[in-house]
Amino acid sequence: MTLMVSDACVKCKRCEKVCPMQLKPYTAKGKAEGFDHSDCLKCGRCVANCPKNALKFK
Repeated sequence: MTLMVSDACVKCKRCEKVCPMQLKPYTAKGKAEGFDHSDCLKCGRCVANCPKNALKFK
């Protein structure tokens, strides 16, 4: 599973704040390969807390 970050992301960094691993998914904004960090737990906290609904797992 890869976390996709759409162009709707405004880099508010809320995803980083709620991430138990303190990862920065917003850095993959608009990238076709998405955000696939080996430390990601895929817990979905970033997806649930994104105010722009810019994150989704694929």
